Amino acid sequence: MPMRIGDAIPKFDGATEWLNELQETADDYVKDAPTIVYFGRQAAEFAKRICLSCRN
Repeated sequence: MPMRIGDAIPKFDGATEWLNELQETADDYVKDAPTIVYFGRQAAEFAKRICLSCRN
């Protein structure tokens, strides 16, 4: 089911590793900020650049 604006952040329990290899949990990392979670290969570098620019 797609997420909608205002939906609660999904739990990532059971994930084998955090994508950016930080030791923080997803909740610690986003700190109530808009977040993009993309599961795919072709746009991974593009999504990484978007996420980094959103943090600034």
